[in-house]
Amino acid sequence: MQRCSNTHCKNEGKDVERWQLTDSLGYPCGKVCDDCHDEQKAKYKSVIFEDPHDYRQHMAECGENIDDDY
Repeated sequence: MQRCSNTHCKNEGKDVERWQLTDSLGYPCGKVCDDCHDEQKAKYKSVIFEDPHDYRQHMAECGENIDDDY
């Protein structure tokens, strides 16, 4: 059984469906279930779950490498 990344999930130890939460570019943000999805998502800036173009722009403004060809 997979565990939720959210340490405060009320379904800890219960057999519920969990999945990988990903941002708009496909980067993983943790394992979640229906009950802790919003709480886990709130740990990140909302821009990462919205338009990928805006996300890339935000990354560039923060000085992160946004080139696909490292």
